[in-house]
Amino acid sequence: MAWLAPLLHDDAGRGTADAGVLLTVMISIQVVAMPAVPALLGERRDTRAGLALTATVTAVGFLGLALAPATATWVWIIALGVGHGGLFPLVLALPARVGRDAAEASRFSAMAFFVGYAGAALAPVLVGVLRDRDGDFHLAFTLLAVLAALTLPAVARLRPAT
Repeated sequence: MAWLAPLLHDDAGRGTADAGVLLTVMISIQVVAMPAVPALLGERRDTRAGLALTATVTAVGFLGLALAPATATWVWIIALGVGHGGLFPLVLALPARVGRDAAEASRFSAMAFFVGYAGAALAPVLVGVLRDRDGDFHLAFTLLAVLAALTLPAVARLRPAT
């Protein structure tokens, strides 16, 4: 998410301080959304709707910043903060919610952490490479939006928790 400040500075024409403030606001929204989104969903065992909604809002935030970073910037910042912040705790709880037993939940968790940490390690490199190649963040943030949207078919295929 640290690429947000350079995107806002370079592609949206924001000043350095303004871009930093917007990044800080987005992270602050994420911090609030992390406990708030699961609390709003309640103690429901089936969180597929929450996962789909937060993934969609995250994709909208990334796509908005990719295609129109200087237009409705606050909308994209809020969307990313709420979407990404709300998605994180839902994904962390997912293995325990959909696993049939402790062993299956453990396997899901191991896979999720492997994929999650691999993505977290590779995404900044990919964003940087694309930014260096293209001179802007449009393609990189579009790809992040596509990746967020690609989680939707997986969410739809989840079996309801019992």
